[in-house]
Amino acid sequence: MARLTLILVLVLGLSAATARADEITEQIDRGLERYRNGEIAAAIDELTFALGQLKQLQAERLVGMLPPAPAGWSAEPETESAGLPSFLGGGITAGTRYHETAGPGEMHLSVVAGSPLIAGLAPLLTSGLVPQGSGNRLLLINGQKALLTSSASDKAELQMVVDGTIMVQVTASGSAKAADLAQSLAKALDLAKLRSVMH
Repeated sequence: MARLTLILVLVLGLSAATARADEITEQIDRGLERYRNGEIAAAIDELTFALGQLKQLQAERLVGMLPPAPAGWSAEPETESAGLPSFLGGGITAGTRYHETAGPGEMHLSVVAGSPLIAGLAPLLTSGLVPQGSGNRLLLINGQKALLTSSASDKAELQMVVDGTIMVQVTASGSAKAADLAQSLAKALDLAKLRSVMH
């Protein structure tokens, strides 16, 4: 019975992914048809919509790569994650919220990828010129340079740039171990899988 359930889940998941891919293919075809008919403005509209669909699909896959909830916590994926507005440089964003099941602790992990703004932020983290003190600490997380900021005894924020193109941000609050929690969640991120979604 359990095996049958697993097979059904896999089949339904593949069917949903195939259906989404078919929708995107149809949208691209509509754009190409408009282009062939000389309707340039309409073609741009159709293909821009297709680009938004692709970013949504990429964001959904990105959410699936984020760490599961640690023991004693629950996870709430942000299913509305999608493309960033153009004035923020474009790209995609995805995230998951984590809630402590028997306490007030909360964590949030977000990933932004494909935005040119990340390239401007990366040198700040990798140069080591971040002001020390005031709760700032430079760390290495899975070989990547990161900045951990503890603004209070029960709050912490960690920022990390992966390969100069992917921004990871982790916040933790409601726990005296907020800084440790933020680091542990960042370390649980599978960077190889994260890279695979973005290539």
